[in-house]
Parts: sequence; C-alpha cells; structure tokens
Amino acid sequence: MDSYWFRIFGGLVGHLLMKQLLLLLLLSLGFMGLANAEYHYTCETSEDSLFYNHSKQEVTRLNTQLNFDIIYSDYQNWDSNYLVLNFWNSPFINTDSKKFIINDYEDYQNFNATLADETDIFSDLTYDNGSLALTWMNKDSSSIGVYFANCTESYLIIDYDPEPFILIEVPVYICGDLIVDTDKPDKPDKPDKPDERWEEVPLYVESIKPVFIDLAPDDPLCLEAEKNND
Repeated sequence: MDSYWFRIFGGLVGHLLMKQLLLLLLLSLGFMGLANAEYHYTCETSEDSLFYNHSKQEVTRLNTQLNFDIIYSDYQNWDSNYLVLNFWNSPFINTDSKKFIINDYEDYQNFNATLADETDIFSDLTYDNGSLALTWMNKDSSSIGVYFANCTESYLIIDYDPEPFILIEVPVYICGDLIVDTDKPDKPDKPDKPDERWEEVPLYVESIKPVFIDLAPDDPLCLEAEKNND
C-alpha cells in the first residue's frame, strides 16, 4: 500500500515539474519574440594605428574611437537575414562608409568582416577575443590604413517587432449645421453592419483621421439629432 501511494505521489510531482518546464519554455520563446540580444563594442585605438597617403608620401596617426554594433540586417525578414557590423563613426579618411558585412562568424568574440560596399576600398576586419585589426587600401591612390584597438563587448537589445503605423478612420456624421453624437455607452449584443460606426480598434493606434459624412435631412440619425437639439 505504501509503495502504491508513493508511485501516485511521484507521478503527481513529475507532472507538476513537466508543467513548470513547459511554462518556462513558453515564456522564454515569448521574450525571444520581443527582443533579440546583439552586441555593442567600445574600443580604445592603439598608437600604432596609421594612414599612409601614397601620393603625398605622408603618414597620419589615427585616433578615432571605434565604437560599433553587431546587429541583424533585417528584423522583418528572417529568411534572408545576415549579420552586419555598423561603426558609429566612419573609421576611414575621405569617406563616410560605416557598414560591414560579417563573412565568418564564430561567436561575438571571433569574426571577420569586409565593407558592404567595396567600390572604392579594399578592406579586411578581424576581431579576436577583444583585439580589433582593420586594414584597408584606397583603390584610386593605393593609400593604405590600419587600425589596431582593444575592445570590450556588451549586450545590445534590439526591438525587432516595432508597433505598426495604424491609421484609424472614424466617421463623423453631419446633418446641416449639426454633428451627430454617435457615442454608445456599451457595445451592443449584436455586431453592427460594416457601414455603421462600430468597429474593433487595434491595441496600438498611431493616428486617428475623422471622415466627415453628410447625411440626408430625413435620415433617422438627423431626425434624432434635431429632436435632441430642440
């Protein structure tokens, strides 16, 4: 008898634990749908960073602070998504290019990238456990540049499901100089017809646009409005 009740008790405990695990799984999936964690990088540029202007035979020391983020390319179309690297400020001289495509991604501390648009510049970026090396060459002048930096990583939370822009058109009925009051204290038991004034309003409303509708003098709404206005 004791073993029987022990089996019953053990089954109940196992059932409750399974429900808890399923609940945690559903909650985690829900939070994943709200936001996705990428990474932000703050870098301290090394004194060895420089740019060599081939035509002028000049060397310029580079001290731009290289802050950048790794994010996904498209938060609305996951089928054709890929990782991109965006600098806050362009690391280059005489160009404002900031966007890189990550070609080889092992994890957030080990990856390689190249410029998204290499029309004018050859580039190569390597990140290895906090050490950044960025080299490039200008195609038109053969000038070259190199950045060395030590970086720290931090989580970057991206909301990839923003509220949609919703425009709600609200009918305003006019009888001559009168505006008909169409407010209802409670929603009726039976839904109104599509051409009447009730409709379900979405949870998020970006803008409301009034639509003015002129009614005939013998319209029931006009007759009721005139009676109430007397």
